[in-house]
Amino acid sequence: MDAILDTLAASRKLEESGMPKPQADAAAEIVNDAMKELVTKEYLTAELDRRFGAVDQRFVAVDKRFARLKSDMDKRFNKMDKRLTKLEAKIVTSVAELGRSQARGLLSMSAINIAIASLLFVALQYFDAEPAAAPGNFAEPPAFESETSEPAGASPARFP
Repeated sequence: MDAILDTLAASRKLEESGMPKPQADAAAEIVNDAMKELVTKEYLTAELDRRFGAVDQRFVAVDKRFARLKSDMDKRFNKMDKRLTKLEAKIVTSVAELGRSQARGLLSMSAINIAIASLLFVALQYFDAEPAAAPGNFAEPPAFESETSEPAGASPARFP
């Protein structure tokens, strides 16, 4: 920074106050050299503005990067949300389909059980077995010998 002290004027004033010329010149130079290290308010303000301006520019750049990162993250989260929504729909569809297939399976098993029971019932009647435990069997109770007009030991005729 340039000196702000007029060394010639300072030296003259010191001489006028009674200081010898060589000492007055030396004192003025010493003060001038010392003032070279001092800064003015204007210089300090300008330097701080310059440096803080650079810091502000860095913050602007960092803010832009964070804005880009946030935008990228928002896009990724939106993609993930869409994927999760699709996956949820697939799961709901799969569960519904599983429920329908289980219902079909139960109906098929019920139909098979009914068919097997019918076949067993028909087989019991065909082979002239006593279907005493079959549900819905309302056969006539056995008649006592005294009530029948047939001879003892004869059985009524059965039709298959």
